[in-house]
Amino acid sequence: RLKDRVGESHFDYAVARGMLGVGLAGAGRDSDAVEEFRAAVPIIASGLTASVDEDSSGAAARNNYARIIIESYISVLARSAGKTKQDATGAAADALRLADLIRGQSVQNAIAGSAARASTNNPELAKLARQEQDLQKQIGAQLDSLNNALALPPQERDNDELRSARHRIDGLRRQRAAAREKIESLFPAYSELIHPKPPSVSDIRKVLKT
Repeated sequence: RLKDRVGESHFDYAVARGMLGVGLAGAGRDSDAVEEFRAAVPIIASGLTASVDEDSSGAAARNNYARIIIESYISVLARSAGKTKQDATGAAADALRLADLIRGQSVQNAIAGSAARASTNNPELAKLARQEQDLQKQIGAQLDSLNNALALPPQERDNDELRSARHRIDGLRRQRAAAREKIESLFPAYSELIHPKPPSVSDIRKVLKT
């Protein structure tokens, strides 16, 4: 029902699938849980990025749902990692990536982005950075409007407007992705600052050897 109401790419639907994964993991059905987690976590990660410009209560709720789901996913990975060395390495890499999502990445990105924009003297970079941030704010505003509309009783909803809102959000997300790709291509150092990538298992091993 939720998928029909909000669509497969909506944060709320991803949370529902993620919480189903938590239940399946608790029941010992790890393979079924992983299937739900793999579908839900990318959308949840995207939602965490969008929550930078939301009110504090909305961002806190998203982070709390994400923490519960991702911690359960990490536990399932840990249980299933002992079969072979290759499986263990892959599970460790996935766990590191997932842990990075729940260590306050959205707040860090907001601070780093503000500092980076203040320090740059490149007009083209400043323009692209503002464009990406403006698109992010527009996505957040559109998601708020969509959620408010979905909170109405079914007989009071305008289904045509709901479909239009989802199309607008998808279009804004595509524009933002294109802006980020352009920044990454033209200014990789700036991109790495505002969207730092978590270290991989091989990166950590190299550091430990030095």
